[in-house]
Amino acid sequence: MLKTEALDFDMDARGIIPPELQFQNAALVGQQIRFIVGHEYAHHIHGHLNKSHLVEQPMFMALHGENSEERTEKFYNNSEQQEFEADASSLLLPGMNPAELKDAAMSAISWFGYLDVFQQVSDQLFPRSPWSIRTHPEPVERLWNIYEKCSSKAKLDKTEIAEFLKHTAKWKSFFQEDVATNVEQYESYGSVYLDAPNTKWRGRELKDRVDYY
Repeated sequence: MLKTEALDFDMDARGIIPPELQFQNAALVGQQIRFIVGHEYAHHIHGHLNKSHLVEQPMFMALHGENSEERTEKFYNNSEQQEFEADASSLLLPGMNPAELKDAAMSAISWFGYLDVFQQVSDQLFPRSPWSIRTHPEPVERLWNIYEKCSSKAKLDKTEIAEFLKHTAKWKSFFQEDVATNVEQYESYGSVYLDAPNTKWRGRELKDRVDYY
């Protein structure tokens, strides 16, 4: 997500994941991708992308005041309320039964939990400009919005979500300290193996552009 992963990771997967974990990961990621795609379709369905929602603003806000009139582009300005609406509609419009909706909603909630952790790391490495326009609510706000909108039909467990957020809070605490002391590891371009060579997680370590092409 920081765009420092080497582009060859598709050829050498960097880890051998046990089949049962691979299945669980694939199912979760599949649900999250469907939610993200559904979110964008929901923007269209609700008319959020109509021309009436276009605004003009400087392409590079840092250049505001320096001939900014000549440096404008049209951007879609989706309000935070529209983001909340698109999140809920992505899950509710398909008409899933309660069990399916619960799985889909919890997958979306986990996505926003992961995004919250990532955003902390990203903000440490690349602080957001004070003049930037906020168009999306914070990940945790969107997470609780899903709970509020889907809870009655999907019977979501608030305690389960709170426990999940306790885990993400621990990771945020870890990353806050680790980024501060090992920032070069986050900025370096490369790939990371899941485990040491010749272990259950990893076969023989392959050398880039030597062992495979």
